[in-house]
Amino acid sequence: MTEPEWIVNDMGELGVKIGSRCFFLYKGGNIEYENGLHEDGNQILYRIVGKREFGETCQPDAYYSKGYNKTGKYTEELVFDPVLSDGTRESGEWKPLPTGLLCAG
Repeated sequence: MTEPEWIVNDMGELGVKIGSRCFFLYKGGNIEYENGLHEDGNQILYRIVGKREFGETCQPDAYYSKGYNKTGKYTEELVFDPVLSDGTRESGEWKPLPTGLLCAG
């Protein structure tokens, strides 16, 4: 199994490289730039993420704006829109993190 490598591109997007494929965080999902080019035709560049570049982790805005960083738990409910959201209403519900190394979808 190929280990994921956390990366950032020259547009400031956080991503992960798995094997030869690069995925970037986009609206709760991911985007993959298949041709590797900017709209102007120049090559998109990427590199590994620096240890303190994104903080300790990448966290939602509400985690800080509502003071969750002081209370310790982020419990915002997902706002689900049947037209705009991916998945189902149930897929956005909080569930216990499994023990072990793998998370099931």
